[in-house]
Order: sequence, then C-alpha cells, then structure tokens
Amino acid sequence: MAFSGANARAALNFKAMFPR
Repeated sequence: MAFSGANARAALNFKAMFPR
C-alpha cells in the first residue's frame, strides 16, 4: 500500500534525524 510505504519512509527519516 502507498500509505504503508510512506509510513516506512517517515520512520527512516525520523531515524536519520536522531541517529544512534
């Protein structure tokens, strides 16, 4: 689903913002 893909993309962006 497009929404699912966008959700995963948002999660990656969030992770990129707060790398560990």
